[in-house]
Amino acid sequence: MMKRYSAIALALILMLLLTGPALAQDGRDRGAPAQLRLLHASPDAPAVNVLINGKFQFRNVIYRQTTPYIWLPADTYNVKVISADKTQAIVIDTNISLEAGKAYTVAAVGMLANIEPLVMEDSTDAPDWGRAKVRLVHTSPDAPAVDAAVKDGDVLFPNVAFKGVTDFKAVDSGSYNLEVRVAGSTDVALDVPWVYLPPGSVSTLVVLGMATTEPALQAQLVIGGEFQRPRWPGMRPPCCFPPPPRWCCGPGFFPPRPPLYPTLPIDRYPMPRYFPDRFYGYGYGW
Repeated sequence: MMKRYSAIALALILMLLLTGPALAQDGRDRGAPAQLRLLHASPDAPAVNVLINGKFQFRNVIYRQTTPYIWLPADTYNVKVISADKTQAIVIDTNISLEAGKAYTVAAVGMLANIEPLVMEDSTDAPDWGRAKVRLVHTSPDAPAVDAAVKDGDVLFPNVAFKGVTDFKAVDSGSYNLEVRVAGSTDVALDVPWVYLPPGSVSTLVVLGMATTEPALQAQLVIGGEFQRPRWPGMRPPCCFPPPPRWCCGPGFFPPRPPLYPTLPIDRYPMPRYFPDRFYGYGYGW
């Protein structure tokens, strides 16, 4: 009898050893939750609150603001964006399917009268050290298609129209002087100087504002980080830095930020420091 039990135990151990790596490899796809955040990119829309399946998740999100990620089990969710004032008018009501192990940004784009959600799948894989990944998102309702190029250099993202979202491109980390040009020309619509892409980072450069009226055309660099599996779905994971070389504090911004957001205007922060949003354009350059 003992020999029989020993044989069964040995068989189970061998099975776990053989299947363990496969389960670990597939665990991110099968068991990992999804990430979701909101970008307020509607130039004339008021501050908004965001409800997911009827529960408040983000409050008083103002124009140009990107929220932190929240963690949610893979499923289909109802997302309502309502005005943050007493009227609580619904401006967006949509259903979004979130896949396990993936990250998403929902941008509120267009003018308030025609506001709509733009769902983007974010990159969940960090680039090699010494490299950075970046993409371009066009959210200016009245601006023509644009090219994003290195100043006096190559075009990184050609012919991106309104609501256009490019693929992520891996580049060398470092500082770049960029230009947003009218597509197919050398006419510069917006200078975007000293864009710093940290090594190992994943970033999105968002074209915001209006080309012909106010608020003026500007760009925002949203620096995100590597996807990390949380301990509690629906909550932000605890800080766990160090060990190097990866940081895993909060939603994955790189480098980690303090747990509480500073409240000073963005152009009054001392530099150099890293924040989830950096603004370029009128009144926000440095």
